[in-house]
Amino acid sequence: MQSPPKLPLRILRWFCNEERLEELEGDLYELYQEACERRPRTAKLDYYWMTLRSFRFYALKNSKQSKIKRMIHFIIIMKHQLKLIFRQLWQQKVTTAINIVGLTIGLAGFITLYSLVRYEFNFNQHIPDSERIYRLYTQHIIDGEDAFANRGSSAAMGRHLRDNPHQEVEQVTHFITKTFPVKTTESKENDAGFKAKSLITDSRYFQVFSQYDWLAGDKTTALSSPHQVVLTIEQAEKYFGPRPLDQFIGRQLTYSDSLQTIVTGIVQQQAGNTDFIWTDFVSLATVRASWLKDKINMDDLNSSSSASQVWVKTPIPLADVSEPAFLDPINQIMGEVDKYGRAKKIKIKPLSGLHSDQELYLFDNSGRSPADLDSLSILSVVCVVLLLMALFNFVSLETASASGKAKEVGIKKVLGSNRTMIFSKFILQSMVLVAISLLLAFPLTQLSYGWFSEYFPNQMEINLLDQHYILLTFLLIAVVGILAGLYPALRISGVSINLALKSNVRLSFATKSTPLIRKILVSFQFICSQVLIIVAIGIFFQISFMTNKDMGFNTENIMYFYMPRGEEASKAQLLHHHMTQIPAITETIWQDNLPAGFSWRTARLQYEPKEGEPLIKLETQLKIVDTTYLDFYQIPLLEGRMFHPRPNLREIVVNEEFLSVMGITDGQEALGVKVGTIDRSYTIVGVMSDFHQSSLRDRKKPMMLIYSAATNTQIAFKTRPEDAMATINQLTDVYREIYPESTFSVEFVDDTIMRFYRSEKKLEKLSMLTTTLAILISCLGLFGLIAITVIQKTKEIGIRKVLGAGLLSLSKVISKEFLSLIVVALVIATPISYLILENWLENYAYRAPLGWWLYLLGGLCSFTLAFLAVGWKVYKAIVSDPVDSLRYE
Repeated sequence: MQSPPKLPLRILRWFCNEERLEELEGDLYELYQEACERRPRTAKLDYYWMTLRSFRFYALKNSKQSKIKRMIHFIIIMKHQLKLIFRQLWQQKVTTAINIVGLTIGLAGFITLYSLVRYEFNFNQHIPDSERIYRLYTQHIIDGEDAFANRGSSAAMGRHLRDNPHQEVEQVTHFITKTFPVKTTESKENDAGFKAKSLITDSRYFQVFSQYDWLAGDKTTALSSPHQVVLTIEQAEKYFGPRPLDQFIGRQLTYSDSLQTIVTGIVQQQAGNTDFIWTDFVSLATVRASWLKDKINMDDLNSSSSASQVWVKTPIPLADVSEPAFLDPINQIMGEVDKYGRAKKIKIKPLSGLHSDQELYLFDNSGRSPADLDSLSILSVVCVVLLLMALFNFVSLETASASGKAKEVGIKKVLGSNRTMIFSKFILQSMVLVAISLLLAFPLTQLSYGWFSEYFPNQMEINLLDQHYILLTFLLIAVVGILAGLYPALRISGVSINLALKSNVRLSFATKSTPLIRKILVSFQFICSQVLIIVAIGIFFQISFMTNKDMGFNTENIMYFYMPRGEEASKAQLLHHHMTQIPAITETIWQDNLPAGFSWRTARLQYEPKEGEPLIKLETQLKIVDTTYLDFYQIPLLEGRMFHPRPNLREIVVNEEFLSVMGITDGQEALGVKVGTIDRSYTIVGVMSDFHQSSLRDRKKPMMLIYSAATNTQIAFKTRPEDAMATINQLTDVYREIYPESTFSVEFVDDTIMRFYRSEKKLEKLSMLTTTLAILISCLGLFGLIAITVIQKTKEIGIRKVLGAGLLSLSKVISKEFLSLIVVALVIATPISYLILENWLENYAYRAPLGWWLYLLGGLCSFTLAFLAVGWKVYKAIVSDPVDSLRYE
């Protein structure tokens, strides 16, 4: 005979007196032996359960034991209710499956988009005192108006603020962003080494940004002298391998082949999403003690660079960031207007808005783009709408199937159940369905993240075992379960006994308010799906229009690559000579930029139409090219000629938009006209056709071409499509022979143009995904409506069939209700989708010709999907035996 486990008896001994305990031990011993004989594998589990049940019979009636008894009673009741719920769900397989699928889709979409929104909004939240940290930036002013902003400020400004203390400023730090090639003492001669995202700064950086924990070194002196560097622990282990912290101190690193440094500190940044991704902190004193002094101006207050950043920390958050008093002395110095009408002004922005700053962006060489708050807001709305659609779909299906549960409710009430018990049972059933759906939604979320990983930030992770997601799970089960089951539970539990036990309960249960609410819910789903369908179609046509529109110059079979900087001109000429020897290369050209690209030069010119008339000022794009530029890209020359290849001749070719700003309508009249700056003039010798200099979001801008013999930033070349890969391989060998230490990368002009629309492509795919999810959910909701319609019209269908009604007539009887809902949804969705599309298209200077047909196409899609969703249900009701229909009641 086996002895039962001792733990349950020890627990019972704490609650029971000796007399009861002896009686209990004997009973449990016999029960355990029977369990061992009956089911040996689960004997212990059965024994624990029997011990728990025994509290109801053997625990004494004191206050503590009464609570235990109530808890045990509650657990037993819950077990019984859950058993009944799972049994009913299994019996109603179709309805259960539809409910679970709808909730799974809605919850998966909600969790995925919620994760993205949460990730973006949580940036830099771990930085202590972040509400008191501000970035200084330079606002350029031309003719008294704000022209453009530079996110940087001069290196001398930090020292100026420290030398002139102000009560509003507690700490000041200055740093310069750099991406250095790095080699360690263990690096081999031909080793490419590492790439480091570095800051040139001093110890004040760690006083302003105090999210770093010092692991080794003295933080007060670690960056006080030249040629010192502080590393993050991750970067130190990357350079030297894992080792004790004190063994990192004193090791040597070489930046850019000649900048020798010694490791003086190791830090670790606290966990959290951050834009401060720097790994190497080089001492600011190194600038004046090395070749960096020739590249970084440390003394000119008016010199600004986007790589040079000044940040301040204040004692308390500033009440007004538009005109802080501590910037007045600096702005008095920098506010002087030069002879070109230009001036500068220093402004500040809080750290809290850094991650979404679309005006200043983040940092140089950070490799990150700021978060788009508009897109995040749209995603937030979409994820809430998807969840609401899933909820409404659940409510619609539950009310559709509720009439079949009326008799069950009546019997329970006859047997003594009250409304609260019945209500709680249906709420529990709703929460069980939500829990099952969540179990399916989480792996679906992980799959969706894998499928669409290119549309999420690289650093973003969805860790479902994180305590935040565990809390979210319980919150969703409680909130979504209650919201989804509230209305059906109220309707079902409120039915009277007399009504519930009648034979025709299926007809009489459908009160006036129930179909109305159900129609509203289904209509809401169709409105949402209709809006998403129209918007998705509009986005597709706009993106297709932009990617297929003629840019105004030839882009086919043209490739280009960048030349390495700081190399001898003779090497570039040698490379170009070798390129002309490759048979597959048909044309080559030197250029500083593509006709359309991500970077350009600007020039500010002025033109005097007639003597005594006011000057016309032109902000124009400038491209330095050679004489074959227009022929190479097949840009038409409308008037005049190309400039002569003489550097000091100062002849220019302008586009049609340039003439439009000048007020000249005839290109022939522009030839010979002089434009220029205060101290330099240019003569227009040719007029070229307009072409798009960037994406179709922007209008064509005035442009001028000027000749320079030193245009060697890029080389572009043409080749036949079938020879492209072979040409690249040949060119790679030649390039590596001439520039062995540089990396070679060839890009297609077509691919560069497509990069203009990278964010639009992401939006297109994301909109298609959310539209598909919305369509699936709304079709499931429509199925629920058809199900209840068929139930309510069962006898009517049988009578009509006996009287000779045909297929078309019966289809109209069943489908007219949902057809009217689709029409109403289309009428409501059309203006909503129009406003959304118009608001989105405001960002584009050139739009696809979207007209009334777009909304008609969206409506046809909805009708088609609706018929596909309910066609089989309608067909099944029509072909059923009328005898069964007439026996229904």
